[in-house]
Amino acid sequence: MIRKIEELSMNAFPSLDTVFYDGWVIRMSDGKSKRVNSVYSLYPSTIPLEVKVAHCEGVYKSNRLRRVFKLTDQETCSGLDDYLRSRRYKEAGRTHIMTLDLGSLKYQSDLNCEYFSDFTKDWYNDLCHEENRSAIDKKVMAEAWKMVIPPQCYISLSIHGRRIAFGRGVLDGGFIGIYGVFVSDDLRGQGYGEIITKELLHYGQKRGCSSAYLQVEVENRRAINLYKKIGFKEEYQYWYLLKEVGDS
Repeated sequence: MIRKIEELSMNAFPSLDTVFYDGWVIRMSDGKSKRVNSVYSLYPSTIPLEVKVAHCEGVYKSNRLRRVFKLTDQETCSGLDDYLRSRRYKEAGRTHIMTLDLGSLKYQSDLNCEYFSDFTKDWYNDLCHEENRSAIDKKVMAEAWKMVIPPQCYISLSIHGRRIAFGRGVLDGGFIGIYGVFVSDDLRGQGYGEIITKELLHYGQKRGCSSAYLQVEVENRRAINLYKKIGFKEEYQYWYLLKEVGDS
C-alpha cells in the first residue's frame, strides 16, 4: 500500500524535473517545497547505498538545491535512514498518510460549493491570497497542478462573495487524493474544513472511487482529529531527512 499511495501522490503533485535512478526517483522544482524537491526510494536497488546517496547529493548540488530524501517504513528505505542520520542529515516534516473506505461514507449537503475540473486562475489566485503564499511557491504549485494527468477537482466555498475555504481532489487508481484543504485564518474552527473534505470525498464517491487518502503533518492535531472524526485511519508515516545548501 505504501508504494501505491506514494505513486499516486507523485501523480497528484508532479515535480518540474524528474530523474529515475536505480529504483529511486529524484524530483526537482524551484522553491522550498520538499515534496517536489526530494528523493523517493520506491523500488529495489542494485547499486550500493553510499554510491546512490553520493550521486543524488551531486544532482542537487549541481542544481543549487538542498539535499532532501523522503523516507517511509517501506523495505526499499531499509538502512537509508540510519545512513543519512550518521551523515548529519536532520529530520523535517513528519507526516501521517491517512486512508478511508468510501463505502461507509454517507453525506448530503445543500451548500452551493463551486467545482472546477480544470485549473482556474481566479480560484487559484484567491487561494494563494488567503494562504499568503510566496511568489515562487505560487508559481511552482501552479506549474505542478497544470501538469497533473489524472482527473482533478478544485472546490471552494464562499461567504458574502469571498472564497474562504478551498480544496483539491485527484482521482487516480480507484482513490481520490485530498489535497490543499485550506480555510481562511479568521474563519477556522467553524466546520468549513470538514465541509470541503466531505464534499471532495462525495465527489470522488460519485465518480467511482472506492477509497481516499490524504496527508497531514503530525503536529496538526486539529486536522488529525477532524479526519479521524470523518473516519480516516493512519496507513503509514513519511518523513524527510535534509541538509541545507552549504552544509557539509
